[in-house]
Amino acid sequence: LAGKAVIFTMTLNYICDMTLTDEKVAEYKSNSYTTYEEWLLDEQFAITEELFAEAILKATTTNTPLPSDAYLYYYQQAMDYYHLVAYYYELDFNMLMSYYGLNEMIVMEQAVNQATYNMALLALVKQQGIAWTDEEFTQQYDALVADYLENNKDAPNEDAIAYADSMKSQIEINLAEEKALLWAFEFIFPSEQE
Repeated sequence: LAGKAVIFTMTLNYICDMTLTDEKVAEYKSNSYTTYEEWLLDEQFAITEELFAEAILKATTTNTPLPSDAYLYYYQQAMDYYHLVAYYYELDFNMLMSYYGLNEMIVMEQAVNQATYNMALLALVKQQGIAWTDEEFTQQYDALVADYLENNKDAPNEDAIAYADSMKSQIEINLAEEKALLWAFEFIFPSEQE
């Protein structure tokens, strides 16, 4: 057929209107949205969340290696999780790690990235003057106490408080991320009022 004219014939059976409306969004079975605005807001926030973590890590440079206590917690937490999964499912630990495409070096790299992200996140909220209220902190702290007591019925209240106390830095990270994401969202998708 090289160099020869060719005619293609096709039959157009249907033209689909791809415009999203509240009705079309509500029809989708795999979501809980009732309006297009709800769906769009959630999609925008998901994009912000994905880009935010990547941007922080790319923008962060460290002149010296992180101190080991900054990332070993995350490393140990991840390794404990994989050991628990292997034990629970009666799998060989190394086989499980191989299945997930992991090894100790990769887990260590992920831990360093997590520690770097957390440190950069806290620096960002400080630099931008982003803050959370004492009430927001107390709400998350109290939720940890309540969850601990719910999951450990016979545990004394002191144990729940000790657990929540050990999680104070993680509460700060959670609140910093929550507030920083809202800040980034407003930066990327400014509201109509501005």
